Amino acid sequence: MKMSDITVQNMTADDAATAFIAGRVPAAVTWEPHLSMVRNKQQGKVLIDSSSTPGVIVDVVALNCTVIEKQPEDVKALVAGLYKAVQYTQDHPEEAYKIMAKGVGGYLADPKELAAAAQGVRFYDQAMSEKLFGSPGKPGDSAPLIKLANETASELQGKPYNVSNDDLIDNRFVSPL
Repeated sequence: MKMSDITVQNMTADDAATAFIAGRVPAAVTWEPHLSMVRNKQQGKVLIDSSSTPGVIVDVVALNCTVIEKQPEDVKALVAGLYKAVQYTQDHPEEAYKIMAKGVGGYLADPKELAAAAQGVRFYDQAMSEKLFGSPGKPGDSAPLIKLANETASELQGKPYNVSNDDLIDNRFVSPL
């Protein structure tokens, strides 16, 4: 398959999943719980997910630059809190999914349903984050992925992309302490 064989349609992950399940698009990029629905209903095949590609498909925290510049101690506290939440989820999964289900709500308000939908999700702890994102002056394992993204975007868009690791990742807060 060549890049010229691909037609990109921008839509939300939820809309992409709906379009795929309805047969309106032949492939989609989405996330849980849609991946599990596709598997369970046998309406397609999940080609790749974050459980099989550590460091490639991740969720990140994005903050406004003003917040980062003016409230660095708050950012450190946020990151430390996220790491504590990941550790709590590993140590006390039943209690953690009860808490998360209240926040998620909707059709995932049942902690068991949320836990089932999250089975393929890897929650990054501090060590995993440090390996992926690196530290100040030292890019992590994400650097080759950024290079690949530049190459892919350049070919798809027909113009050069050269976004640097530093343009995308501020790793000063990966190790908050």
